Amino acid sequence: MLDVRDLRVTSNAGYPLVDGLSFTLNRGETLGIVGESGCGKSLTSLALMGLLPVGMSVSRHVEFESADLLKLAPAAMRDLRGDRLAMIFQDPMTSLNPALTVGYQIAEGLIRHRGCDRREAHEHSIELLRKVKLPAAERRFDEYPHQLSGGMRQRVMIAIALICQPALLIADEPTTALDVTVQAQILHLLGS
Repeated sequence: MLDVRDLRVTSNAGYPLVDGLSFTLNRGETLGIVGESGCGKSLTSLALMGLLPVGMSVSRHVEFESADLLKLAPAAMRDLRGDRLAMIFQDPMTSLNPALTVGYQIAEGLIRHRGCDRREAHEHSIELLRKVKLPAAERRFDEYPHQLSGGMRQRVMIAIALICQPALLIADEPTTALDVTVQAQILHLLGS
C-alpha cells in the first residue's frame, strides 16, 4: 500500500533534514517511527501528505496505492488527502481553523469526498465524536476550537482524520493531550 524508498527532505538552505528513509507498509499493518525530538518524524509525515513548509523539498520515491505521491498534481493530492490518506496532526490548536465550527471541519470531508448532504454528514460526525469520547458531542459540534480544551481539540482532530475511513492514517503523536484512560480507548479505535 505504501512504499517509501530513500526519502529525502531538504531545507530551503539545502540542509538534509530527513536523509534516506525507506520502509514499506502493507494493508492492515501498523508502523511506528521512533526517534528523538527533532529527528524528522513530523517532517516525514508532512512529506507523505504533501504538506511540507514552503522552501523545503522532498525527493526520491513515495508510492501510495500505485501512485507516486511526489509526482501527483496538487489537485490529485487534494483529492487523496482526507479521503484515502489522512493525518492526525501533533498540535490541534494550530491545525484546526479557529473561524469554523468543529462540526463543519469534521463534516467537510464527507461532503467533499463522499458527496454526503449536510444532514447525513452531521449525523456521521456526531456518531464519530461519540466514538472518540468527546463529551456532549451534539453541543460540541457547533462550538469553535477555542471553546474546547486541548484534549477535546485532539479528539476533534482524530475525528477529522477518521471521518472518511482512510486507507492510510498517519498519526503524529495522536494521544499526547489525552488522559491515559482515553488514550487506550483512542488507540483501540485507531487500530480497528
